[in-house]
Amino acid sequence: MFKKRLKKIACIVLSTALAVTGAGTGLFGNTAQVFAESKNILDNPSFATDTSGWYVTGGGADNLVYTADGKGHDGDGYVKVTGRTDTWNSLTQNITGKVENGTEYDFSCWVKLGDEYTAESTVKAGLTTQSAGDNGGNEEYDGWGISGNTVTASKGKWTQISGSFKANWTGDLQKVEFKVADESVAKEACANSFYVDDLSITKHADQVIPPAGGAGQVTPPAAFLTIRRLARMQAAGLQQRRIRQSWNLSMTGRDMMQEAVM
Repeated sequence: MFKKRLKKIACIVLSTALAVTGAGTGLFGNTAQVFAESKNILDNPSFATDTSGWYVTGGGADNLVYTADGKGHDGDGYVKVTGRTDTWNSLTQNITGKVENGTEYDFSCWVKLGDEYTAESTVKAGLTTQSAGDNGGNEEYDGWGISGNTVTASKGKWTQISGSFKANWTGDLQKVEFKVADESVAKEACANSFYVDDLSITKHADQVIPPAGGAGQVTPPAAFLTIRRLARMQAAGLQQRRIRQSWNLSMTGRDMMQEAVM
């Protein structure tokens, strides 16, 4: 009986919290997600109007072709990487100064092969890092525990590459580059084109701090704390009432026994 009463109390308190936060816009009003939305640290990630912010390592401007024919992953612009001369020539963006040491990040991008390909091929997203205290101060490739960074791509559809890495360096951080390339082809096939769209690098969800609730909002932690606090208060009050009822019954019984004796 007592447990049922507590469940009923919790339901009432939760309903109150939903009313305060605005049930019409989600579980917690405008702060519907438990974790705040993480910011994409990449510039021009969807190639809205051009290829600014991106370059090809070991290549030039001619290796990047902005395309807006409605066939991008998001239906808008995308980039064509073409005319490479070696497998390490990659679509690249420098993200030095945008990553935090000891922080885990999730990354994603969408790729598709060009018409020159006659079979599927493995496309990779990777990192080039360089810091004063690691690897003798020399560049390192695909470090920081990067995972989930390869995919078998085809020319018939967009395929997602998604994975994670944890920023980890000692000494001064000198370079961090995020790259996408087909490194699996033979060197003579490097000129084959591939397409890239909708790239992102964001902090892993459990490392994002939810924003403080604005007017008319209660952020999830506060709401749950309120539920627990009120439930305890209600439980304490119920216990007190049960004690008083037991005391009154015992006193009534004692008075009745005294009257019987008299």
